[in-house]
Amino acid sequence: MKLAHRLLLQSLAIVAVMVVSVVVIIDNQLHSSITEQAIQDLAGEARFLATQWKPGVDPDSLADQAGVATGHRITLIDSTGQVVGDSEFDGPALQGLENHSNRPEVIEARKSGIGSVRRMSPSTGEEQLYVAVKAPRGVARVSVTTKTVEELFARARSGVLVA
Repeated sequence: MKLAHRLLLQSLAIVAVMVVSVVVIIDNQLHSSITEQAIQDLAGEARFLATQWKPGVDPDSLADQAGVATGHRITLIDSTGQVVGDSEFDGPALQGLENHSNRPEVIEARKSGIGSVRRMSPSTGEEQLYVAVKAPRGVARVSVTTKTVEELFARARSGVLVA
């Protein structure tokens, strides 16, 4: 093989490695950005929900209405960790939910005002992105399945790759 061909192949290999490296870096940054934006959006919803959770307002009805309006799971947790409202559970199922005071996002929200975590939900059996904020009556939490976040990422990734 001629020297020119070898140099061309080596140059193409270097360019290919550089392109793959750039795509991987952009992919990671895009994923982080989308996850962070999802957390910020859910935190805004939770903060708004906390302002609506007032004395005399039925927390389960509020959670149900907010869940319909946002399309996200809404959970209202009183100061003892008892779930008093959840958009996906009513009646006996709501009463049967375990105490949430030891959930990592709830602990963090009580400590610093906001907490977020990605973990499996013992209640639904799906991996969720949870964002909780401290509220005057306890903790307001909003969550989405991580599948939803990954779908956003996949659409954004395909847009970047097409460009």
